[in-house]
Amino acid sequence: NTAENLANQPRKRVKYEGEDTSQEGEDEMRQDNASTETDEEGRGVQGRRRSKRVRTKSKLLDSDSEYECERPARRGRGRRRLLDRAKRSHDKNKCSLEVLLEWKYNINVTPPAKDEASYKLVSVRSIVNEDLGKIGTELQGIFMNVTWRIGSDAPSSALTIAQFRKLDIPRRTMRNGIVFVWSEKELLSDIIHAMEQKGFFYIENFAVVMLDSTKIRSLLKNGGARGERRRGGHKDETGCPEDILYEDLSSLNNQSVETMFSNRDAEYFSKTKKVLLLFRRIESKEIPLELRHQRTCDVVFDVADGQYVNQQAKEYVYRMIETLLPKANWNPEGGSRALKLLELWGNKDAPREGWITVYETS
Repeated sequence: NTAENLANQPRKRVKYEGEDTSQEGEDEMRQDNASTETDEEGRGVQGRRRSKRVRTKSKLLDSDSEYECERPARRGRGRRRLLDRAKRSHDKNKCSLEVLLEWKYNINVTPPAKDEASYKLVSVRSIVNEDLGKIGTELQGIFMNVTWRIGSDAPSSALTIAQFRKLDIPRRTMRNGIVFVWSEKELLSDIIHAMEQKGFFYIENFAVVMLDSTKIRSLLKNGGARGERRRGGHKDETGCPEDILYEDLSSLNNQSVETMFSNRDAEYFSKTKKVLLLFRRIESKEIPLELRHQRTCDVVFDVADGQYVNQQAKEYVYRMIETLLPKANWNPEGGSRALKLLELWGNKDAPREGWITVYETS
């Protein structure tokens, strides 16, 4: 649109260095800038061509500055040239699916921790009714890996916003730290309000854009080729949807990424992403919280079969939290043996080094 607007702007006659500046030259310039004339048959004709047309580079003179430019081309040719330039710029900005999923080739899920001193597993009947102060103190990060009860296909263990409001995070558990909460767009305002009631304020969000593995496989059937495992690409235990990383995705370079979005039903717009909300509490500045800002992007693309984030995307989130909060990492050699990171609704079969994992019994 910008190219078309520029091309359709009327060209104004300007004064170039070396041109005639006498009264006769000024009269010629005014005639060149005049609108179309009409001949004897009523047909519109363009005003007289400039006799002193300069086709080489020259200095454009105005009252304020002097800079290099070229005389504008004819209107038709100039418009086509601008549109071609805009199209080439658009083509350069196209991003292949391989580039969007580049991070998945370079990250593997961390295996479960083996040193029992480096993690802690806590089993409870109900997390929202549990006293978190007995589980951890002076924490720097809490990751709520919660599944919300949205729609009819939500599991029975999914949480409602009414249950979430009952969750208490006492001051002794966290006085200066960040809470990370998975959210759904229908519950954004409710989650933010509930966290404010707990003494936390919103600071940031992180989005996982979900690409539909079924749509990608359908497109691959029309030109995709089986590929070798590349650059440490991780294959999930289920074999799905991570097996897409084993395909030759170059055949999809000309496809718009919008055709691969995972579009789940919602009231207004389809749901295409999962959003992780970040909240901060500062009760005491005597307890320092070191943050490493600008180390991670706030969006990542991932392949999914449903509405849930897969294990590799969760690995990305774990590393993002550990990068943002460097002093919270478990480092026995550096004298840091305290566990400063807590995960609620975690996986008991995959304890992580430096984390307290809380899970519910069936």
